[in-house]
Amino acid sequence: GQVVRKWYTEEEFENGHAVPYQVLLDSGDFIYAPLDDDDCIKRSTAPPVPLRFDVGDRVSCKVEEGWTPGMVINTQYRDEGVHGGRVVPYEIKLDMGDIVY
Repeated sequence: GQVVRKWYTEEEFENGHAVPYQVLLDSGDFIYAPLDDDDCIKRSTAPPVPLRFDVGDRVSCKVEEGWTPGMVINTQYRDEGVHGGRVVPYEIKLDMGDIVY
């Protein structure tokens, strides 16, 4: 996973409590580390998972209309308003003008 926020807090936490780290797992799920301790969180020795496509690569994306051509315009894309702020591997601009994730 990857640390995406330090001193993370949620409305449900009591009295404005914050945890040291919010972590985005490779699966796309978010968790938090309640302690900054090697028994709870430590630096990964696993190599990062490489992406298959780079910015500028032409790709085809499966959308409701079927396979549609487009171009990768961003990698490791994150937007608070998209998928709950989850990081997605690609942001793609379809030739028809739409942007998909």
